[in-house]
Amino acid sequence: MSKFTIYPLHLGTINRECSNMIYRTNPGVKVDFPLIAYYLTDGQQKILFDTGAFVPENGYVPAGKPNGPYIQKEDQRLDNALKAIGVRCEDIHTVILSHLHWDHAGSCHFFPNVTFIVQEIEYQYALHPIKIHQFPYRKEEFEGLNFRFVNGDVEIGNGLKLILTPGHTPGSQTLLVDTAEGIYALVADLVNTRECWESDPKLANGYHTDLLVHYQSFDKVAAITDHILEGHEIKIFEHKCYPHNAQS
Repeated sequence: MSKFTIYPLHLGTINRECSNMIYRTNPGVKVDFPLIAYYLTDGQQKILFDTGAFVPENGYVPAGKPNGPYIQKEDQRLDNALKAIGVRCEDIHTVILSHLHWDHAGSCHFFPNVTFIVQEIEYQYALHPIKIHQFPYRKEEFEGLNFRFVNGDVEIGNGLKLILTPGHTPGSQTLLVDTAEGIYALVADLVNTRECWESDPKLANGYHTDLLVHYQSFDKVAAITDHILEGHEIKIFEHKCYPHNAQS
């Protein structure tokens, strides 16, 4: 069985009202949240989980513009973040997308020849969301990609399993990764921050399509994993890789 090492990539910072990211918490208070993708390898396979966003001009989207404020420094652009850990975009053979919102699928253009894995229900909803859910989906960023659609829970290789964890979006998925220290769950926006997971009760994403289903997804993940890596938690970057003692 393959044992993977996971590298978090810091791809910029958004500033949002706290309750937008953490359900019913500190409404009106603005907080910085990182955008995160994860590179994982077992020494042979080279896989990316999410791609973060992309800022084409000046690395800054101001408040009042779509999805602003968002800051992406030059070294936080996805190709440069990968280069910093010795990986080229062309080395990646598979990109797994947790869901198709702009801040998780906005830099797919760096990988014109790879296979993208997404839940089929997510893709279909992203094409025709209800009006209030339209703004995080940018069809021009994901239409025409070479998709491999999956449905529900599925093994995608030795040491890797995808599980359907809806709630934030109808087709959000979590990647279970086998490592030398047990199973890590890359949960994306199911769990935005450590506070969300450690609170009692757990705190959902402030932006969700089905709150009840979101909490069912919490239970599903908690029952089958040893560790989680959150979708927008700055403390992720306290370690260069996971497990912590893995060779960098």
